Amino acid sequence: MGITIGPILAGVLISLTSRGPYTGTQGFQAMWIVCAGAALTSIVFVRRLQRAENDRRELERE
Repeated sequence: MGITIGPILAGVLISLTSRGPYTGTQGFQAMWIVCAGAALTSIVFVRRLQRAENDRRELERE
């Protein structure tokens, strides 16, 4: 899902900021906002996977 939505969001942000605050980079600096959002969002899923792994290990011990 992120593979599809990420480039679309980056393109939209680049278009919106190319004439605004990021004129020096033609808006491409806004791409890092999408990258940071994806990285921070992935933390939630990694934590869930860690909890599931811990639960699985506890069940195997019993």
